[in-house]
Amino acid sequence: MSINGGLLRILAVAVGAAAMTSGCQQPQLPLDQITVPSDFTFANTRSVTVEIGASQAVLGDTGWAKLEIARPDGQVLYRGPLGANRPVQVHLAVATKDDTLPTTMITSDGGRHQVNVPVAGDTATYTF
Repeated sequence: MSINGGLLRILAVAVGAAAMTSGCQQPQLPLDQITVPSDFTFANTRSVTVEIGASQAVLGDTGWAKLEIARPDGQVLYRGPLGANRPVQVHLAVATKDDTLPTTMITSDGGRHQVNVPVAGDTATYTF
């Protein structure tokens, strides 16, 4: 092996070692020194009881309407009928980041009523 070949090999090893150690910016903390907030959870959904009602005056002559409850991103969570004096009560899996549920009621005469129903804890209630 020539002197130049040996020097090149040593230089290559030194550059590689320097590159590996320069990528570490901060030492990791030992597990016993890591703190986690008391309200931290891995859960990304929660069960919410949603109750939606409507009066006969809002529903019109038939006393029935179509109801749709969605996530803020538009994904429909529930679709079904809503009757006067017959509130809809459903338990839905709702993303923990969602604090409102866009709700649409379409009456038999084509009237469209939209509202963002606030989620308070594990309940969401609204009456049209």
